[in-house]
Amino acid sequence: MTKQSFMVCATYRSDDNPSPLRYFGILSLIEDAMKQSYDGEIRVAIVDSSPTPHPFFTNPEALLENYGIAYIHAPSRDEDAQWRQRFPDASKFAPTDEDLKGATWSMRAQNMKDWDDFLLFEKSFKEAYKGPLPSAFMHMERPAIGMKKNIGVAALTQEFGPADNIVFCDDDDRHHPDYVATVDRHLQNASFTRPTQWLSLVVGTEEKADVWGEYNVPFYQDTNGNWCVPAELEDTPFHSTMKTNDGDEYVRTIGEKFSTGMRIAFPPLSHDGALHSYRYDMWQRAVENFGGCGPTSMCEDMLFYRMCMTTFQDFKAVATQSDEPLFIRCADGSNASLIEWNIDLNEDHGHTWAQEAGAEIYRNLRSKTTDTLVAKAGDEFLKTGQINWDVIFPQPKKPAAKLSGPNKAKGPL
Repeated sequence: MTKQSFMVCATYRSDDNPSPLRYFGILSLIEDAMKQSYDGEIRVAIVDSSPTPHPFFTNPEALLENYGIAYIHAPSRDEDAQWRQRFPDASKFAPTDEDLKGATWSMRAQNMKDWDDFLLFEKSFKEAYKGPLPSAFMHMERPAIGMKKNIGVAALTQEFGPADNIVFCDDDDRHHPDYVATVDRHLQNASFTRPTQWLSLVVGTEEKADVWGEYNVPFYQDTNGNWCVPAELEDTPFHSTMKTNDGDEYVRTIGEKFSTGMRIAFPPLSHDGALHSYRYDMWQRAVENFGGCGPTSMCEDMLFYRMCMTTFQDFKAVATQSDEPLFIRCADGSNASLIEWNIDLNEDHGHTWAQEAGAEIYRNLRSKTTDTLVAKAGDEFLKTGQINWDVIFPQPKKPAAKLSGPNKAKGPL
């Protein structure tokens, strides 16, 4: 039987302040998936809760049938939403208002309220955090991030059957061609894997202001199975996209972020859900026992990891090892997720694939296009299987050369 892996991405773009990085990141994700060296089939699910659908996806049915790409526009949890009719199994993961009154979702709602307190157990974070609590996202109009992750897996399962692995993705990051193959190798004897080394790219207002960094913390497990920070790195600072109230860079050390209490409550590998990969059968068991990914948009990655760890005695997490970073976490000022790095890199940092991806990101952010051109590229993709960026960003035509002097043409040719 042919192996297959699911790459699943939850996305959202505000109509008021759309992010070009997310808008084009979805298309880059498709390209990244098609370039993978993985020796099996890769299916992609993009679950989009934006108010309006992405214009590239002009014919979702043909895209799914011909290329194994499921684009699901799910702007609402409403029971009459069209996407529910197309993917009935997937729709079970996003409760309607009526569902929330039933026994199953009432129990999950109570579980989420318990998580509200637990996630804020650290006093400094509890005092600083002003946003909605995890349980609040269950009642918002559009599906939460955790719901969308479950929806994407269930939709692909409906079409292609169970996978071997699930690779969760963000809509603004980039993946090395060996990423899925490396994940697959690590999941041969584990339930979960996540890199401990990757690149960060913080896009500046102009290219010379871009900041490259590397996240590289080789966590290890002690005799109790807890993930620990090497002692020599505890005083190393994390730089980040977060700002203080005064607008300065927010800096904390690796030891401060991964204190003993935090490491036990939330193992370091549970952070940064964009890099989480699970065996499919672990996700399936999680669905049967507690509903799968947490139905929230806050710390749904940490919650899912911890629920698997505490529910299943055979849950095994391993760190993804690779010779070079296989992933770029990107930021353009619109990210809700915290992007961190502990090593500053020069622009010419030596990772060729990443520098090429960075150049593409810069082009996408700085060049002008329209939804009509993006839709035209979507139509062309259905015919060719290639994203033609020249259609999305037409190059200006060069003016015809003017002849002068004795060779200047005279009269009609």
